[in-house]
Amino acid sequence: MSDPQSDPRLKIPEVLREPVAKAKPTRSDSGMWGMAKAWGTALDFIFTIIAGALLGYGFDRWKGTAPTGLMVGLALGFVVAFIRIVRSTLRQEREETRRKAQQRGK
Repeated sequence: MSDPQSDPRLKIPEVLREPVAKAKPTRSDSGMWGMAKAWGTALDFIFTIIAGALLGYGFDRWKGTAPTGLMVGLALGFVVAFIRIVRSTLRQEREETRRKAQQRGK
C-alpha cells in the first residue's frame, strides 16, 4: 500500500488554496434597497393624494363651495399619483435594462 501523503489524487490543487474574494452587493441586489424603494413609492402615492385633497379643501374654505373642491382635489390627487407611479416604474425599467445591457457587454 502506498503512503497517503504521496498519493497525487489526494493533493489539493493550487486554485483551491487561494481565498476567493467576496462579491460586493450592489444597491439593486440588496433586499433593503428594494424595500426602501417600495416604501418610497407607496408614501409618494399616499402623500400626493393627501396633497390634492388638502388643496381642494383649501379651495372649499376660500370660495365656500362645500365638498366640491375636496372631491375634485381628491380625484386630481389620485390621477397625479397614478401618473407619478407609472413614470417612476418606466424609469426603473429603463435603468434596469440599461444596467443588464452593460453587464452583458463586459
